[in-house]
Amino acid sequence: MELAPVTDYGESEMLRRLVEQHARLTGSARAKRELGQWDRALKRFVAVVPREYRQALERRSEAVLGTGTGTRHVAGDSAHRGGARHA
Repeated sequence: MELAPVTDYGESEMLRRLVEQHARLTGSARAKRELGQWDRALKRFVAVVPREYRQALERRSEAVLGTGTGTRHVAGDSAHRGGARHA
């Protein structure tokens, strides 16, 4: 497992909705404070990410951007889509 900023995984909007829901349902003063200073609060949240998941996202990104260094990344990515591409 690795810890990474929530913003690295594009989850900040979902996290904000969850905190808003928590504040609404529980009346949490802390949640309301955090929402009032969201940009600052967001920096204190972290995503707990399995290493293999992070690596899979990196391979996918490399394949999409065409920045991969070898066919291993492309072949591994296509396997997730159900295809088997071999170079």
